[in-house]
Amino acid sequence: MFLGSRHIEPTGRLCFYDPSRDVWDATTAIRHLAGVIQKISGILNTNVDDPEDETWLQDFQGYWGGSKVYLASRPSNGKIYNLWNFKDKKWLVDSQSFPEWMHPDNKDIDRWYSVKLANIPKPSTENWPPSNIRETLVWFSDFMWKPEMFLANILLRERFKKKEKGTHTLRKGFIFFDDNPDSPQYFSLRFEITKTIEQAMRQKRAKGLGNLIKSGYFNPKIDAFNPQRADPQYVHSRNLPAGTKTLKDLYILQIGAGAIGGYLSQQLTALGAGWGKKAKFTIIDHDNLSTENIGRHLLGIESVGKSKAKELEEYLSASMPHLKVEGVNASVLRDKSVFSRKPDIILNATGSEEVSIAVELLLRKLFENRPVIIHGWILGHGLAAQSFIRPSGEDACFMCLWEGEGGKRKRRHELSKSPKDDLPVFAPCHHSFYPFIVNVAVMAANLMVEQLRGYLQGSTGETLIHYIFQRDKCFNRSNTTPEKSNTCPICNQGR
Repeated sequence: MFLGSRHIEPTGRLCFYDPSRDVWDATTAIRHLAGVIQKISGILNTNVDDPEDETWLQDFQGYWGGSKVYLASRPSNGKIYNLWNFKDKKWLVDSQSFPEWMHPDNKDIDRWYSVKLANIPKPSTENWPPSNIRETLVWFSDFMWKPEMFLANILLRERFKKKEKGTHTLRKGFIFFDDNPDSPQYFSLRFEITKTIEQAMRQKRAKGLGNLIKSGYFNPKIDAFNPQRADPQYVHSRNLPAGTKTLKDLYILQIGAGAIGGYLSQQLTALGAGWGKKAKFTIIDHDNLSTENIGRHLLGIESVGKSKAKELEEYLSASMPHLKVEGVNASVLRDKSVFSRKPDIILNATGSEEVSIAVELLLRKLFENRPVIIHGWILGHGLAAQSFIRPSGEDACFMCLWEGEGGKRKRRHELSKSPKDDLPVFAPCHHSFYPFIVNVAVMAANLMVEQLRGYLQGSTGETLIHYIFQRDKCFNRSNTTPEKSNTCPICNQGR
């Protein structure tokens, strides 16, 4: 049986038990019971010997329990929140700054007050978790002077309309947090205001209201809630290593919504593409999804016959509704509207040599200072996944990876031992395709995101990288940084 270091209170009561981590063998029940008793004894001794141990904080939400409620923004002291229902979940939303991306199914007018604490108080050894206001105030008295006055002062922030007559039922909620940067903790509770307390609130007398609360006359049951941060900052930054930059407030243009593009777009949104007031994430592709695509595409059967770019927009927006994602059903070589604003970063996931070269030519024509672009593709029939970044207009472009002209054109850094075997397979009705397993497309997207990460951190590394899947058909080459080609018509244009 698993028991955390503070799952057992000094009284011996089991605070929190996680059944998913318990394996019980009835044939060895006595041995199990002896082991549990020994573990409880050790925990109780630890509690006595080291009462200041703070490891219990790791399991505070387990101690507190309560229903889950999601925070649409990071709480700060003194803010007022409203409870909304959105996507079958309860959300606490800043009453003065509603998220534009949230369209609630219904709104709860109850006011919730956020309160920052110096630290999260330890659970009581009795009546835990508290079930009513009286038990809550007893617990609060362990770390707060006159908790009834604290509660009274917050309740007096309620503003009643002058035209209101009589009384009505009110509910008040509180979001408590310590906002520790290493391990922030949150807990919430809500209760109903009685008629007597409401009348005292209308009189605006803090001391009288505090005395009324302290008297025990006011003792409603509380509903416990377990707040979970779900704001964009938390979603996109929580799992990143320290110092890792996101794509917040950047214009990201992705060209291609095929096998590579689908998985690439998913990773880009996780990294923050489309997040922020200035942000924009555009995916452009002129093709529709067909049945032969879905065996290695992010999208499924429900999207067949529809625009890949538009369907990715819908898929990504449903997953992260705060993002600004736009799918454009057009060819990037014909629809120049995606360049009306200069992209901060372009990612070419078409996997097409011809399109990659054409895009480089187009960027040379449109921008004096060409934006950074990352190309990703699959070599032959899934031999390898490759990615190439051109950090600036002064660096080698995609065309520089080639040498020769016409039928004599070949790659300068060839991986394949037999390029003539890397041609597409032709199917009926003039359809051609390159057979490869889905993991090759995922790896191509991974390599592109890895180069993007390096660029954001200011360290691109080698500009041409690869991951080989079929080693018997590839040369054993290292990643490299190709130099500009003296014969490249793009890089030498205008010289």
